[in-house]
Amino acid sequence: MINFRLRQSGLTIIEALIMVIIVLGLAAVIMPHFLDVEGKVQQLKVKHNMRIVQMAADAYAINNMGKYPLKGDDPGFKSFFPGGNTNSQSPVGGNYPENPYTHIEEAPLEGNIIDVKQTRFSPPLDLGGPRVAGKIFYNAIISSDGGNPIGYAIVGAGNDGKAIPGPSPHMTGVLSNLRSTNSQIP
Repeated sequence: MINFRLRQSGLTIIEALIMVIIVLGLAAVIMPHFLDVEGKVQQLKVKHNMRIVQMAADAYAINNMGKYPLKGDDPGFKSFFPGGNTNSQSPVGGNYPENPYTHIEEAPLEGNIIDVKQTRFSPPLDLGGPRVAGKIFYNAIISSDGGNPIGYAIVGAGNDGKAIPGPSPHMTGVLSNLRSTNSQIP
C-alpha cells in the first residue's frame, strides 16, 4: 500500500515576503502614474476655467461696444458668467468657475501681464507659489493712449503656483484676444 501525505496548504514566510515585495514594487511603479494623471486632470480643469473667463470677457465686450472689463471681480463682468443675466448695467451675478484645488468658486484675480507675446514665449510665470494653485488671473489690456480696455490676458495657476504651460512646457499659457501687445495695464 502506498501512503500519500498531503502537503499542508499555505505560504511559507519567505513566500509571503516575496509576495509583499512584488506588491510594493508594483505600487511604486503605478502610484507616480496615478498621481500624474490626477495632476493633469486638475490642470485641464484650470484650462477650462480660463476658457470660461475668456468667454465671459468676450461676451461682455460684445454687449459693451467692444470695451472689455477692467477687473475680474467687477459685478457687471460677473453677470456674464454662467447663470448671470448678461447685463452690465443691472447685473445679476453668475457663477465664477470652481477652483479644482480648493473646490471654491473664485473671481479671477488681477493679473500683471504687459506684453502678451513676450509672456507667451517666456517660461511659465511664478504667480505666487502653491497658495494660488488653481486660481485664474485676468487683466485688462489698456491702449497706449490710456483709453478703454482693448483686450485681456488670462493665465491660470497650476498646483505649484506657476502659470499653466502653453503649447510647450517652456512657454506660458496665455488666453488673449490680442496676438501681441506692449500696452499699459490699469
